Formats: sequence, C-alpha cells, structure tokens
Amino acid sequence: MINLPEGVTYLATEQYKYATTWGFHFLGFIAALLTCLLLIAFISLIFSGDLKGEIVLTIFFYIGIIAGSIISIAGFHIKPIYKDQYLVTIDDSVSLTEFTQQYEIIDKNENIYIIREIEP
Repeated sequence: MINLPEGVTYLATEQYKYATTWGFHFLGFIAALLTCLLLIAFISLIFSGDLKGEIVLTIFFYIGIIAGSIISIAGFHIKPIYKDQYLVTIDDSVSLTEFTQQYEIIDKNENIYIIREIEP
C-alpha cells in the first residue's frame, strides 16, 4: 500500500507494463534462425568433405552455434516488467505543488487522478 499525504484518498492499484519484451523475443527468433542456418551449413560442409582439416572454420561454427543457442534461449525467457500506479482522489486542501514533488500525475478524469511515485 502506498503512503499518501493527508487529504488524498486511495481508491485502487493498477499495474502497467514498464518495459516490453518484443525486441528480445525478436532477437531470440533471429538468433535461433541464424543458428539453424549455421548448423545446416556446418553439416553440409562436413558431408561434402570441404571442411577437412579446417580447424579455424570448425571452431567458428561451434562458437556460432553455441552463442546463437544461448542468445535465442535467453531472448525467449525475458519477461516484461510491471510497475504500480494508483487511482486516488485529491481534496482541495492538498497543495498540488507539494504533491507533484513526490508523485507524478499520469491522468485526471474529473476528480479521480492516476498517479505513480517518483523514483529517487
């Protein structure tokens, strides 16, 4: 529960999405796709015999496959971040100047305010 000054009445708490994850999921999908293509290319070079004795290229493929797998797994496991915002009513006795030093007013609908705490 939020600690509100005198004259401010708490009504409800809402959560909003602070950080989205579509970028991380897209990065994970691209990394998984490139890892699959790298694996297919590596297997085709092995069966064609063109990779014989190429230790540097083999190491490159292994590192690429491992890194791509890690990035794709991490990209799909990142979750969005949610924060709280509060619905309140504010009496006329409350100084909005002092109130807005501690809280950010997001929206106002008649006498109901949506606020969130200002982080230090």
